[in-house]
This record gives sequence, C-alpha cells and structure tokens, in this order.
Amino acid sequence: MKKILHYILLAVVCLASSCNDVMDLPYDGRTSLDALFTERRGVRAYLNSCYGYCPAPYMDRASLTDEAQDADDILAGSRYAAWYTDAVSASNYASYSTDGSPWAGLYEGIRHCNVFLERIKGVDPALIQSNADEVGGWTAQAHVLRALYYLQLIKRYGDVPLLKSTYEQNHDYTKDVRAPFSEVVEFIVEDCDAALAYSEAAFGWGIPEASFGIMTRAVPYAIKSQAVTYAASPLWSDGTYDWEDALEVSREALAVLLTHDYKLFDNVPSPGIAQNPYALYFITSSDDRRSTDKETILQVGAQMEVWRQAGLPSTPGQLKAGPCPSQELVDCYETVDGEPILDLANPYEDDAHRQPNYNRANTTYDPQNPYENRDPRFYASIYYNGAQRVLGNTGDTREFLMEFTDPPHNDVTLAYMPEWEGYKDIWTVLTSGPDPYAYFKPVNFGIEWDRLKKMTFSFYYQTDATTDRFRNMGFFFVVDGAIDPAKRLELGDLAPTNGQVVEFSFDMTEHMKNNFVDSWGPDSYIRFDFLEQEAAAYMVMASVKITIEYEESEVEVDPNVYTYVGAADGISANNRRSTRTGYYMRKFNNWQSNVSNNADGAIRLFRLAEIYLNFAEAAYQVKGPDGTVDVAGTQASARDAVNFIRARAGMPPLPAGMSKDEFELRYRNERRVELAFEEHRFFDVRRWKVLDETDKCVSGMRITKKDGGYEYERIGFPRSNWRDKYYVYPLDPDEVNKMQDFTGADWQNPGW
Repeated sequence: MKKILHYILLAVVCLASSCNDVMDLPYDGRTSLDALFTERRGVRAYLNSCYGYCPAPYMDRASLTDEAQDADDILAGSRYAAWYTDAVSASNYASYSTDGSPWAGLYEGIRHCNVFLERIKGVDPALIQSNADEVGGWTAQAHVLRALYYLQLIKRYGDVPLLKSTYEQNHDYTKDVRAPFSEVVEFIVEDCDAALAYSEAAFGWGIPEASFGIMTRAVPYAIKSQAVTYAASPLWSDGTYDWEDALEVSREALAVLLTHDYKLFDNVPSPGIAQNPYALYFITSSDDRRSTDKETILQVGAQMEVWRQAGLPSTPGQLKAGPCPSQELVDCYETVDGEPILDLANPYEDDAHRQPNYNRANTTYDPQNPYENRDPRFYASIYYNGAQRVLGNTGDTREFLMEFTDPPHNDVTLAYMPEWEGYKDIWTVLTSGPDPYAYFKPVNFGIEWDRLKKMTFSFYYQTDATTDRFRNMGFFFVVDGAIDPAKRLELGDLAPTNGQVVEFSFDMTEHMKNNFVDSWGPDSYIRFDFLEQEAAAYMVMASVKITIEYEESEVEVDPNVYTYVGAADGISANNRRSTRTGYYMRKFNNWQSNVSNNADGAIRLFRLAEIYLNFAEAAYQVKGPDGTVDVAGTQASARDAVNFIRARAGMPPLPAGMSKDEFELRYRNERRVELAFEEHRFFDVRRWKVLDETDKCVSGMRITKKDGGYEYERIGFPRSNWRDKYYVYPLDPDEVNKMQDFTGADWQNPGW
C-alpha cells in the first residue's frame, strides 16, 4: 500500500510519474509542468489525468452488509471470513475491504485537481487556441472531480485533511489537522457551486461523444444532494447542516434534473429480455447521449460479470456464488398490494431472525408460497427457488430491439423529438452530406437457427413532404469487424410519408439462414445504408427491431432456478459456487449472459432515483410525510417522491396520513429495496447509526423438497462486524505514526 500521508504531505508537487504516464512527455521538474499549460494538448491531457481516481461501486460490498452473506465465507483467510468474525484490524483492513484503502488514490486525484485549478488561472485561452467557454468547462470539471473525491473520502474515513491547494516546499506539517466532516462538506458544496457558476455554454448537460464518464452539469447536483444528506444524518450531524439544508439542496437538484429531461427509466422490455423496466435498466448500458437511459447521472464502474462472479452453478463457466441475498432483504419486498410482509418496527421475534413477526395487516402473503405476489423488483433482483430464469424461447416469437452504436456516420444524428415519445432510439437522418450510414446491433441477440421459421426487420419512420424517396436502402452485416459486400441485403425503396409515422417491415429469413447461420456472434453488428437518397433529404427512424418466429421445440427445457437441497443450484454450506442463503443475486444479470456473451450490467454511482429518495428523506424530517414544497413548478411531498419510485416499479402508492415515525420505517425499507446491491446500504446504516441493529445477524432459507411440495427452514449467520469501529475505515498505521510524529495528535479513527 502506498504511504499516502507521507506522499501527500512531503512530496511537494511531485508530478513525475502521473503526468508522464498520461501525456507521454519528458519530466524535468516545474519547467515541464509550465510547458504543459502553454499548449492546448497539454492542458487537456492534464485534465484527463485528474480523472480515474473514484472507487467504482461493485456488488461485493453487499456481502459486508445485511443485504447478503458471501459464499466465500467458507474460505479461510477470505475477507468475508475475517469480516464476519471481527478479525479485521487497521493493519489488514486494505486486504479485507472490498475497495482496499482508497485514501491514497483519492488524494492523488485531489492533488491533480489542485494543480490543474491553480495552473488554469494563468492560461490565456487564445494562446492555446481555445476560448473562454471551453477553458471554463475544463475548470468546472476539475472542481466537480475534486468534490467527488472528497465525498468518497469522508463517506469512508469521516474527518480528513482538507487540501485546497498544493503544498509548497516550506509547508509546516506540524499544523496539519483532519477537518471535520461538515467542513469538508462545505468545501464540496463550494466546489460544486464554483462549477455551476459557469454558463451552460461552458459547462453543460450533454455528454460529448466517446466521452463516457466525463463530468457534466448534472453531477455536482447529485454530489451536493448526497453530501448534505449525509451531513444532516445522525452519524455526522454537528449543527452545520440540518434537514432543512438537505431539503433545499435535494429539492433544487431534483427540480433542475427534471427540468433538463432526466427521468426514471421506464422502457418496457420485450418479454424475452427482462421482466420489467426496473430489471431492464440494470442490464442496459448507460448511453453517453442519454437517448435511452435518462436516469443515470454518473456511471464510474465498468460492466460486471455477475453470471461468473455471483452466478448460478448450472451456468457453465461460473466461478462462485458471490453475494448471496439475505432473507432479511427478501423479507423487505412487499406484496403487490403494497403491504409489508413483516412488522417493520419489530420484524423478528428472536436475535437469530428465525422467527418472523408477520404484519397482521398483510392478508396476501403465504409463508408456504413465500415468493408469490411480491414487488416486481423482487423478481428483477433475486433468484429464488422456482424463479423463472429463461425468459426467451418459451414461446414461438422473440423480439430484439436494436441499439445504435457510436458514432453515427456523416449526417446521421440523434435528436430528442417529443412527438416521438415512447419510441426507442430516435434517429434523424439529414442527408446533405455524402454516404450517410449508421451502425446498430440487436440487444442480447441470440438465434436458435435450427428452429428459425421467420425473421423480420422493421422500424417506424417519417419523411418530410419535400422528399421524393429514399432509394435502394440496404444492410451490410459486419461480422467480427469485416464487411462482406457480397452479403449485402437490399431493402428497396422507402416511400415518402409526408410527415406521417409509418412502419416498414422486411422479411430477412432466407438471407440470414444462407449467410449467417454459423458466423453471427455477440461482436457482430449491422451497417444500415442510405445509398441513393436525394440531396437534403430528411427522415426520422425509431424503434428498430428484429422479430423472430420459431418452430415448435420438441425439447422441453425447465426454465426455472431451483435452490432446494440437492438441486442443481441448491443451497450448500461448503461450496463457494453454491448459495449460502437459498438465493442468488439477479440484479445486473442478463439471463442470456454466459462464457461467450457477457450482457450483464453495471452499478451507477449516481442516478435520479437516489435524488428522489434523498429529497424524500429530508422532506419527511422537515415537513412530515405529506407536507409539500415546490419542485419544478409542482408541489411535492416526501410521500410523493417515494411514490414516483414505486410507480416505476409497478407498486401502489404509500397511503396518506402516516406519522413521521411510521413513514420513516416505510421510507428506509423503500430505499433498501430500490437501491439494493448498489453500495448504498453499507453507508446508509452507518450514517443512520443503526449498525448494531442491522448487522449482528443475517439469515437465509433452507428449502427441502418433500411430498410434492417444499419445507421452509430459516437459518442464521451470526456476525461480529457491527461494533462502533466499523462506522468508518481505519487509516494505515504507518501513516498514523508519521502524522503523530509531525503533529503530536492521534489521527486514527476510534476503535482501530
């Protein structure tokens, strides 16, 4: 592990390693740094070097909460075996934490941002062939990155040194202190506001093509919302920020995001792709240009391999079961009538959680059929005994929506058109330039060629009244990056529609059978050509899809998952590939993912649903569940915000008239369900100071098949990782010793 405090506090503006790696420039001290900021390429390269230090959220953290029991708990020396038995110390924490010790990397990112923000002040835009707006946008990005890094630090470590500038050689290290949590939040808010002070022309809402992960204007609003919500929470509240402050910050964030076309993902999937919009969202790639995904504010982590790292043993290539969802999490999913299945105030009658205290108002839940009639998010998030895994191939027809890939060619552009609301991937074709075409590929495309009966390509389109026609439309099927002109499929002409929306369909069965039965794969795509269009032609196309009709299958395959004792995916106490709790994680997992086709999703660092929930948390604290404030011209309450989340999930609204305490129980349960496996639970139970209530034990469900039915037995997993020291990460002992030598103060967090 890097000795980061020593590195930060003693290595004065040392830029050799990081700058050279990013820009491939020779290092000769400050002269080279000075030279970098005299040219456009150098400035942009140094800004690029400010990126990449934020820890990416990952599914493994769920196993360090009451969301899951990890199947690796059986391995001696594993992080989970150590964590569950309180064998974690300051010396070994980096080995047993899911993100190591990110202190070093985060401060390195902060140092880069400090250097950039100091240097950019002296840059003349004209001299680097730029302009004030562009330089302002770069500056705003650095402010947001620094705020992001400080937020990640205080979430983990609490009070931290607040470095607002680079250290000079004569810096007096004996005066260094750890700034209080609230003081760091004040600086985070200042950085975010500094970024937002730039005009939208400089620092805007759009994401440039091929710039995934770039800071945009939405990100500082999300950072402020989370930071002030945390600062007002019991663990960190010191009077600097209260719930009224948190309400105003999240109210503004929500209002501005909604005004700028952020919305909860509500695309209805084809039955063979996912069960509902919530499920589809978490296997949909975050779109840089937000044509499909308008909920994601920032994604930092890459695509995961849930099928391999937290998958089902029956899947070839699976390595381990990973985070196995807990019975506590399963118990949080209400029945479809909106009633909790347990008494939320006192959910269990024993410390081992084997005796559930059922909610007497719930008349729908049946303990002998425990997985029926549950919140749709349950079916999207968890594999349980009897869960339907195979969503396709169960009927005669499958439909594959198409995704356009970046970048389009020449005059093929994406445009937001309100009148086309509800269609997928709206593309405007302006053919004033030569040879327009676009690439696209089916989502989760897989064909059973031996059963194929018919394959149809279709899309909706509209042309203007002045266009004669688009002539000789066609496909090139690009397999493994190669275009074979001999395999071009001609679609013919598209007639003008004079502004009407019509559907075009084409039977491509024989062409695909004859040319691609053995060669089409997950890396293949289609080039759509507009070959002989008239000059200045105009067309809109959307909802491109391929529909497949299959012959009746003579082989019946059980599409379900079974976790009972002895089943292929059954529970086990001694196999890391099998569930420990009777459940597997389904969220982020595409049922079609396998060793040759990983179509799993990624965790978003910030998304709109969290902002709704942050707003609701502050609103009920200040105004109660039903008191309203203005949000983008609409009066909204805490209950309204939660109900927006529930409506997307297909759940009924929470009732009016609850007390503040009653609503708090429902709110925290809702947050747990909506944000499951996204790392929020780990930090939520800490900032609420309820770790000793939530993490002393998790449980599972051991199911035995008997007499044509099932017997259900709750089993417990006691833990010791609930003590106060676990509220924050420890600092590395070597750095604590060095800073004690400098300052005379003990920098270590309590209990470590």
